[in-house]
Order: sequence, then structure tokens, then C-alpha cells
Amino acid sequence: VVDVFDKLREWLRRDADLTQRLIDRAQLQSVIVMALRRHGANLEVARLGAGVVAGCCQRSDRNAELMWRVGAVQGLLHLMDAFAGDATLQDNCCVALWRLAERSESA
Repeated sequence: VVDVFDKLREWLRRDADLTQRLIDRAQLQSVIVMALRRHGANLEVARLGAGVVAGCCQRSDRNAELMWRVGAVQGLLHLMDAFAGDATLQDNCCVALWRLAERSESA
């Protein structure tokens, strides 16, 4: 999971638009959130996964709406509670929540 999230973050940094379309077409939003739920006890997975959610939602209303619907907000809040002392994770989750809120109609 670490390797997959790491690669997705790299792709989102290099070509966000293309990667966001890939995530949307493959309907990976629920898979990303499910992986965070199942493997989020691993700090590296949690950090990278929060970054993937943030990158997925940056300037993408559709991905933000789908992430919202599949429970990304609850998942991010759970990670923040689980790793309250980790500044990197807290920052990544805050960015992801901010991007979800600014793009989602449900926010």
C-alpha cells in the first residue's frame, strides 16, 4: 500500500489533471479510502494516503465529491485522532480536509 500511495502522490505532483482523470475513470476513490481504513495503522500509509486524498481533490470537484461520499472525511479524522502527535500526518490531513471542503458541494 505504501508503494501504491507513493506512486500515486508522485503522479499527482507530475501531472495532477491526468492522474485525477485516471482515478476518476477507474473509480479508485473508494479503494483509496478503503486502503486507508485497512492499513491506516501504519504511519507511512496514513501520511501518504492523506496526501493522495489531498492531491486527488485539488482543483477536482468530481473527485472531491466522490471522496466525500465514500467517507474520506471520517477516515482522515480517524487518522488525525490515531496519530495526534505526528505533525506531518496532521498537516497532510488538514490539507486534504481543506481541499475536500473547498471543492465539495456537500461541505
